[in-house]
Amino acid sequence: MFRGFQDKRALPDEVTRQLEEMLFGVPSSTAVYLVGLAVVPIAFWWRSHDETITAIAAVSVVLNFLRVAIVGWFNSRYSDRKGGQPALYWTVLLWVGGLYSLVMAALAVRAFILGELLSIALAVITVAGYITGVVIRASAVPRLAVPHILLVFVPIIIASASVPDKAYLSAGFLLSLFCVGCIELSKTVHERMKAQLLAEHSDLSGAARPPQSLVGFVRRGPPAALQLSLLARTDYLTGLPNRASFDAHGTAQLQDALAGRRSGFALALIDLDGFKSVNDAHGHAAGDELLKEVSNRIRSVLDGRHFAVRLGGDEFAIVFDPDSSLDDAEAVGDEIVRILNRPFKVADSVVQISGSVGLAAFEAPADSFTSIVARADQALYRAKNGGRNQTQVLVASILSPSIAPVGAAAYGTVSVQA
Repeated sequence: MFRGFQDKRALPDEVTRQLEEMLFGVPSSTAVYLVGLAVVPIAFWWRSHDETITAIAAVSVVLNFLRVAIVGWFNSRYSDRKGGQPALYWTVLLWVGGLYSLVMAALAVRAFILGELLSIALAVITVAGYITGVVIRASAVPRLAVPHILLVFVPIIIASASVPDKAYLSAGFLLSLFCVGCIELSKTVHERMKAQLLAEHSDLSGAARPPQSLVGFVRRGPPAALQLSLLARTDYLTGLPNRASFDAHGTAQLQDALAGRRSGFALALIDLDGFKSVNDAHGHAAGDELLKEVSNRIRSVLDGRHFAVRLGGDEFAIVFDPDSSLDDAEAVGDEIVRILNRPFKVADSVVQISGSVGLAAFEAPADSFTSIVARADQALYRAKNGGRNQTQVLVASILSPSIAPVGAAAYGTVSVQA
């Protein structure tokens, strides 16, 4: 049952960060739950006048506010930390959440001992609301979800089994089945969360097929909508992400740069020189074979680090790793130019093409993904008109601290010869 949670493969930092943010990613729902929970001790006291169950309910309120405060403090202190939250964060959340789960179990047990119907109903509603939140949201991080589910159910099951009454024994058996079902559901929710994020943000740029972790999920049968989403984001010929993925991934990376979560943002547009002549002379099948080989060479240069895309036809693009400087991006562009200038063997013939690369980067808060793509396109146009087989960089901020119009931008050129 727990094997599905033992994923030894490291996830990309972006996927890890987004999974972690899902824990408390909806402040409005957390606020509603806190308000409702604050009313519970009052309701128990008003109905039963039992000091024990009222105290248990009050402790649950304090622990829940403590959890929220811990998350807020760590998020403010480590929001820019690469690789997600530190180990201490998960240790504290595990212990505080585990204690809260035990308090929820104690609340249910005490209500059943009292035997007052409204108190029982109130306890069941409170515990059910907590379990629902664990399954839906905490499943983003299974190492928290599974222990918390067990710490709620196991004490209640033990208490039910200790009563020499067939009705309680039956209730304990049903709760055992419900516990197993919640864990399995939590596992399924986690796999679907992870698969969706991998489809959008993971290493599709470094392989001709989806990442292995996503392949395994597809074999287990994801929703048809997810399969269609993955297909819609992938170029059928080369296996690279397509223009839709380029727009989505590039926009997300730029938003991280604008928010200060990433150090920078740069992209490149690549156009093949002489592809049409090969396509006309050797046929479309040879042209397709050439495009596949071009995509393989681009991937070999990137080595899984950057996000490569086929935009369509003989046009490709790269969204660079956020930690890459503009100099790093230029070096990658130069290497792509060099490797594309080597002969290709297609349709039993040796053909020669080359590549032109246009680069642009995020430079000021006024920038947008569209404006950066436009500058890269202008740099590519200059590379094509300047003799092809070279990398051009358009840097708008050379002339002005603000984003200058494209027509007034300055160019930096790196020419590459075969």
